[in-house]
Amino acid sequence: MKSRGRLIAGASLVVASVIAVTGGISHAGQRNQTVFKSNVLIGVSAPYTGTANPIRGIPGGGAPWVIGDAEARLRADGDVEVEVEGLVVDPAFPNPAVAGINPAPTWKITVSCLSKDAAGAAVTTNVSSKPVNVGTDGNAEIETKVDLPSPCFAPIIFVANGAGNGAWFAASGA
Repeated sequence: MKSRGRLIAGASLVVASVIAVTGGISHAGQRNQTVFKSNVLIGVSAPYTGTANPIRGIPGGGAPWVIGDAEARLRADGDVEVEVEGLVVDPAFPNPAVAGINPAPTWKITVSCLSKDAAGAAVTTNVSSKPVNVGTDGNAEIETKVDLPSPCFAPIIFVANGAGNGAWFAASGA
């Protein structure tokens, strides 16, 4: 009888475990999970400044940029959070009108994904947020949303100019 009680208790434990795991998987699928996170963003520098060497089709800012601190997070539904401190043109840049400041009044967040087209061929897809106003100190907390392609492999998050050609000033991928 003791053995039968252990068997029933053991079976009950297995059933309870399966129910708990199944519920957890189902619940996790309903959450807006983080799919990419970076605690480092890198300012654009030569040879990536300008249009000669774009990354995934996005040109670099026309001057070298430096950054103090940064965090970026991308969630499965396209929610993007980016926080930067001190994203400015390199203070050593020879033009004193822009050296050490952020001369761009608006920034946008661009997420670049490796994806596929309708025929299944590999493509690079860049999606951008609406521009947001930023100050000359280069500090910003941006919470926005982009329309991610499916699939979105190897995402790169760019902090880019909100106007013009959308040149990037900082990017994930250190």
